[in-house]
Amino acid sequence: MARGRRAGAIVLLLCCPIAAVPSEFVSVDRDNIVLARARPELDALGIPAGGFRVYPTLTIGSIYDDNVFDRAAGTGDGFMEIAPAVTIQSGWSQNFLRFTGDAAIERFARVHSENNARYGLDALGRVDVTHNVVAELDALFARRAETRGSSGDVVAGSRPIIFYDAGGHVSLTTTVGAVTARGRLDLDDYRYNDAQIGNQYFSQRYRDHRATTALVEVSFPLMPAISAVTSASYNNSSYTNTLPGIVPLDSSGFATLAGVRFGVSSVTTGQITAGYLRQSFRAAIFPAIEGLNYDARIVWNPTPLLAVTATANRSIEPSPIANVAGIVADGAGVKADYEVLRNLLVNLRANYLREAYRGSDRRDRRVSAGAGVRYMINRTLQLGLQYDARDQASRGDGARPYRGNDILLQLTVRR
Repeated sequence: MARGRRAGAIVLLLCCPIAAVPSEFVSVDRDNIVLARARPELDALGIPAGGFRVYPTLTIGSIYDDNVFDRAAGTGDGFMEIAPAVTIQSGWSQNFLRFTGDAAIERFARVHSENNARYGLDALGRVDVTHNVVAELDALFARRAETRGSSGDVVAGSRPIIFYDAGGHVSLTTTVGAVTARGRLDLDDYRYNDAQIGNQYFSQRYRDHRATTALVEVSFPLMPAISAVTSASYNNSSYTNTLPGIVPLDSSGFATLAGVRFGVSSVTTGQITAGYLRQSFRAAIFPAIEGLNYDARIVWNPTPLLAVTATANRSIEPSPIANVAGIVADGAGVKADYEVLRNLLVNLRANYLREAYRGSDRRDRRVSAGAGVRYMINRTLQLGLQYDARDQASRGDGARPYRGNDILLQLTVRR
């Protein structure tokens, strides 16, 4: 996870109010006993505003990173991140409406070229059409920065590459007897600013694209505590700018998954699915990417105070590199959350990511691990402390090996 996004993840963990509504877009890990446990004496109360409540937060983080550029030769620096956020959500007995806004401003002590600002706006509505039919509509606009060390951080020595995401999604979920069906359509339009090194600019317009994804998922019970689940999706990426010497990256594809969703009391829950995926490209120079598809998530709650979550998945990511068709990403992770005290949580985590660049001989293998502490002082104040280490091995054209460590201290004020 990116330096900025790494900090932002803790902001979400510490700050976001959890709405008691059955929405897949509400940020709550329902299977994880530790994170999902109600702590009403520590929850932010919010500010009443008619039929809504307003939840403002301000998070101030102090971070030191010994390799801020994630390059083979590390450059260390400290920086501050100031992250205001607000959530406005309805308190109606039926239907639901939520508006969220967030921002993050980073200022570095020495490497001033890394200074950047990001923000996002999101509006989500849910309509309870009937007692067993729910529709949701979401719209968003965000200004983000490419993660240092990620595949999208493509120009060595440049300032953080800024991009914009405008889009949203619509979904419909219906339950008939014991069968649940869901359809979802996602639309996103991505626009990239030029990469900047000093007074030189390097166009990233070849990365501008519109992405569309349609998904259908059906689940039905097989036996007590076990359900079958199957899904099929179609995606299309249309690139809006063609630059001389760069092959267009327009593509379309589909993915299928089938497997089981299970819950053995509250001790072990999860979903394991496997299937097939294929991505075809308009340019004949790029062969199709196809093969095994998989997605799994298992949560083990051996005691009311400990939860262990394991995940694994495969995806085909759009290429940020000119004349590279796409990236096959295989990821796996494990995280343990432990409740030391009712207001003191600790976690350990480890993640693995392997990226294969199709159309190039580049291969990346990234391993990261870390630990964190969250201390909920009261309804208003929370403290967070986090340490992360990362190591990427890389080979082939454009290889980018690096190692890095960072430590983050955060104070969050909520209302």
